[in-house]
Amino acid sequence: MRSTAKTYKIPNALLEGVEQRVEENNFPSLNAYLVALIRRDLFFRDPLAAAALISSLPLELQDVVDDFVASVEPSAARSRTAAMALQSLFTHLITRSSMDPKLQEVLEESIKQLGEISQIDGAVEG
Repeated sequence: MRSTAKTYKIPNALLEGVEQRVEENNFPSLNAYLVALIRRDLFFRDPLAAAALISSLPLELQDVVDDFVASVEPSAARSRTAAMALQSLFTHLITRSSMDPKLQEVLEESIKQLGEISQIDGAVEG
């Protein structure tokens, strides 16, 4: 058998955008789209530091990021711009008065790492 059946969860906030990308790119199915993304990632081996960083955040913050990502205009969704926008989002979250100190520490570290990512991406793009 050339494939293995697996089940994955897609956050609701991202599902509409994913379905839109499937349609925009004429993929026959969501599975075909996901396989294409995996192929692309394995072929090009682009840095995924920002994505890995987001995946390491607590789920409640991943939900906030997913809502934010779903609201970003496609033309603005470029790596350096996105990293800078996430820095702004995380800074905004820190200013909330009910922020758990441990969560604030995670966000502050994330802001620092996103700054490094946006500098690297800026050097690569420029």
